[in-house]
Amino acid sequence: MLLKTHPNVNFTTKNNNLSPLYISCLHGHKEVVELLLKKNSDVNLASPNGITPLF
Repeated sequence: MLLKTHPNVNFTTKNNNLSPLYISCLHGHKEVVELLLKKNSDVNLASPNGITPLF
């Protein structure tokens, strides 16, 4: 339901600068990853250490 309002799926968290896609990949949430990819999440948005979500 939240994604129906067209939110910014490429925002990063304030405390660790990670995107929703990165966090979803990190925790193995396959369905969420697929949904975020369909909503054009940036797969090149890297963590502060330079690691991308799909690494």
